[in-house]
Amino acid sequence: MAWACIAIGRRWAVTSETSTRFDRAVYVDKPHLVEAEIIEQTETDIVTIGRVIDLKGRVRAEARATFTVLGEAQLKRATNETGNTLDESLNLD
Repeated sequence: MAWACIAIGRRWAVTSETSTRFDRAVYVDKPHLVEAEIIEQTETDIVTIGRVIDLKGRVRAEARATFTVLGEAQLKRATNETGNTLDESLNLD
């Protein structure tokens, strides 16, 4: 879900709240699909949902998380960088 904030929301953010519901067991020795989406985005917060899905298409676990968007000073401190934008801090130019 954090990568959804970066890749889709184009923002650096930190987890401020999260919850997970397990509908079925998630086995570490079995392949799964993991997906995440942004369901709400404001200037200060990003709300996401993530799912772990088995190869039969059944949702094994679903999580919801709220991320707090980092301000410019927090971004520089967190990444130890001088870049002012996400692309600069990730070197995506």
